[in-house]
Amino acid sequence: MQVDKQGEWGLSLKNIAMKRMLPYYYYLIGMMAWAVTACTPYQLTEEESETEQTPVTPPSTEQGELALLVRSTDNTPLNLPITVFLFDEQQCIHQTRLESPQDTYQFQTVQGNYHLTAFAGLTDDYQLPEGYTYESFIQLPENPASVTPLMAGRTDVQLSKSTHLTVQLGNVMTMLQTTLTQVPQDATQVVLEVSPVSSAYSFSGKYKNDQKTCRIACHKTSDGWTAPTTYLLPTASTYTLLTVQVTTPKGIDTQSYSLPHALKAGQPYQLKGSLIENKMTLEGTFSIAGWEPANEIEFIFDGSNTNPTDSPDTTFTVTRLPEAGDIWNGCYVWETEDTEEGERELLLLSPTEFSCQAAQGLEQLSGYLLNGIGNWRTFTKDEAKRFREQFGDTMTTLESLNALLTAHNMTIIHAKEDDRYLCENCTYSFTMCPTKNYSNTKVGSQKTYCLRGLKWVSVRLEP
Repeated sequence: MQVDKQGEWGLSLKNIAMKRMLPYYYYLIGMMAWAVTACTPYQLTEEESETEQTPVTPPSTEQGELALLVRSTDNTPLNLPITVFLFDEQQCIHQTRLESPQDTYQFQTVQGNYHLTAFAGLTDDYQLPEGYTYESFIQLPENPASVTPLMAGRTDVQLSKSTHLTVQLGNVMTMLQTTLTQVPQDATQVVLEVSPVSSAYSFSGKYKNDQKTCRIACHKTSDGWTAPTTYLLPTASTYTLLTVQVTTPKGIDTQSYSLPHALKAGQPYQLKGSLIENKMTLEGTFSIAGWEPANEIEFIFDGSNTNPTDSPDTTFTVTRLPEAGDIWNGCYVWETEDTEEGERELLLLSPTEFSCQAAQGLEQLSGYLLNGIGNWRTFTKDEAKRFREQFGDTMTTLESLNALLTAHNMTIIHAKEDDRYLCENCTYSFTMCPTKNYSNTKVGSQKTYCLRGLKWVSVRLEP
């Protein structure tokens, strides 16, 4: 039998080709198997089962009932009505009035956590903000004083099915009683000013601490000049300024006393004294249930009416004598002079700057009152020259002064080329621009000027 060499050779070539293609066949079969597997859902084993998610508990809708009794500390009488406010975390959800301390406040709402505040004496003197929350303030919108004492109390409420609470209300204001005897016969007005005080108190029990001044008008009676009992909201401060202003045909006589501490809530003060005898006392000779005993403080009323341009008409008692360059009573102390009587006179620069025409300048200053200090005036020509030489001849000294003023929230001294300050009773003006020569020029009728007040006051150390 003969073998076909050519066929045998052809078969060998075919075998060789098949062997070379085998890897590609295996790859193709593997890819087909992967595709089939990928399309088949993967079943988790028991060990691989998904972690169970903790279900979210919806807010409780179960109702709870709150019953509240309101009482005062020391069982002192409450000024009715009593106003109760209930807050959640966002807003006030209920407000009501109790006409008697024996009334019980009852309210049903969803169980949970709430804040409750109650007031006695919340009269029309106060203004409630719109959309108020627990941190909102009730405001004495104009003169920050009331003839009715405000008492307050608060508590956090964890409301369950039935919750019974008692809230005690305490004084949150200062009481002030004023009687002034032997006032000059020609006096037409007597005003007591107290500063700083707060103008608002929050539902959460905070004072606004916005450093306001309260004016209390006195009225002539058979006992002298008296004012109705007045209630003030205290503020966070290192001092309290008490100022008496007596208006006569000769002008306004002013006397001030600086207490080295803030007024205290629940503390009564009685201002009682004789002006002609040059003595005024803040006495603590009375006791009222629910109030602490008053303090006794004495200061002198000088009874003079000096020219405010030349010498001080206001005297303060202090615990430390201020130096030139200090910030005192909200003002910059520009210059000082010591007197033979042991007092120190301070030339103050007002923290506020006005922008006005020259004809309006004196009117602006006449209505300016700061912490019991009035009768502000303009620079004289000599003072304007000294002030410019000290602070305006170089930019460095001016920037240093302005940095200090800015740090104490006061208006800076402006020194652009077109900025001019009024002086000499608003009849002349000068510039603080370091690049311009100093000059005093007569004012124009249309230009807008800068206006800064100056004021001499006297201080003496507290005995």
